[in-house]
Amino acid sequence: MPSRPINLARKKFMTLFVEGLIRGRSVQFVEIANHMSTKVKTESNLRRIQDFIANYELNYEQVALLLCCFLPAKGQVTLAIDRTNWQFGQCDINFLVISAYCQGAAIPLWFEVLEDKKGGNSNANERIKVLKACLKLLTGRSVAIIGDREFVGTTWIKFLFTSGVDFYIRLRSNTIVEKNGHVRHAIDWLGQRKTCLLDGVKIHNHWRPPRG
Repeated sequence: MPSRPINLARKKFMTLFVEGLIRGRSVQFVEIANHMSTKVKTESNLRRIQDFIANYELNYEQVALLLCCFLPAKGQVTLAIDRTNWQFGQCDINFLVISAYCQGAAIPLWFEVLEDKKGGNSNANERIKVLKACLKLLTGRSVAIIGDREFVGTTWIKFLFTSGVDFYIRLRSNTIVEKNGHVRHAIDWLGQRKTCLLDGVKIHNHWRPPRG
């Protein structure tokens, strides 16, 4: 997406908008407008916010790059992939989101709307798309990604194995896992433990050597 120049008035508004977000601790437009440090009435601030949201096209890659500046400069970056659901009236809106873990908080770096999805489940191509976008932002950094049981499948696992990232994905209990020549269901590898980290395994016919 090509960048658009931002004039001074727009920059001042965006600064006031962010200040209103922080001071109001809310994403409700009225609350943001009420906490913007201006001499105009809340109604005028509200109209400015509505106009900005409706008509200004943000460059989300630039926003994500800005958010990356808040991450620690050194060490591995831990990403979490998940689906979130928002409701607009009777309409369900599902997003596939990748967030970066930072000092106990999750910073959303990238999202994609999941359109025409029953239940909002993502497919492998959608997951790969958002992860590639984040890896581009984090070029040169060591990256790990964590996800729940819904983030499985042959194409997705193959990409993770070949992408160079560490990953921690919860497996369904009946997933076939091969390790050291032994083939078992994931639940059988678990045994009496509540959790079990498996490395150097073959899943969905794809294998990667153990990390050193």
